Amino acid sequence: MPRTRRAPLVAAGATLCAAALLGGTAGLAYAQDNGIADMDAGQIAEKSREAVRGAQSLHLSMTMDGATETDDPKSVDLAVDRGGNCAGTVGFAGSGGNFEIVKRGDDIWLKPDSAWWRANFGADAADETAQFEGKYLQGTTADDELADAADLCDLSEFRDTVDEALGADSLRKGGETTVDGSKAIELTGSDDGDDVTVAVATDGKPYPLQLTRSGDEAEQATYDFDQPVPTNTPPAAETEQWPER
Repeated sequence: MPRTRRAPLVAAGATLCAAALLGGTAGLAYAQDNGIADMDAGQIAEKSREAVRGAQSLHLSMTMDGATETDDPKSVDLAVDRGGNCAGTVGFAGSGGNFEIVKRGDDIWLKPDSAWWRANFGADAADETAQFEGKYLQGTTADDELADAADLCDLSEFRDTVDEALGADSLRKGGETTVDGSKAIELTGSDDGDDVTVAVATDGKPYPLQLTRSGDEAEQATYDFDQPVPTNTPPAAETEQWPER
């Protein structure tokens, strides 16, 4: 989560130290208590929804315990922004492997691991897929298959998921907690029969910092909003063109 850190100050004496503190912190922006801890559950949820709708980007770390099939996402570590740019890794259940994904504009790169190749093409295709292992496959969203992968880079999809959780039935205000060192207040409720807990930041913007869902599709996600998506793209030496079908 966004944090500020006071730089260490070294001074020869008390007077100099005090002067350094007064002058050195004048330009620093510290996250302030946003007051939501004093609100009721409905008000907190609405404030958090407003914050999410205004977010420019998101770093998501997510695990899905209910995933069982090789094409079911099991883990996601992904940074996305409003421009549809993204970078991260998606892992699949049942030895379905994983792939790295990078998207800048309409260009997209995928780097599947060997388990992903086996799960999707079978051991019989090992000779054909060997040339691509360890490589990024580059194409554009004009390719239907890559366009499907590019859906992962749609920030609005993740915003809608959070918005749905913040609209859970019988939302109740819970206790105070911390998520990766950031203070938060918990909201609990139910959605389609599953228990849902959302931890909302009490300092700075009231962003949801963590979402936990129980049930057959149990999942846990942590969120870090308004962090830039990495702009690096894979080097040409590690890239092959996406194969035409």
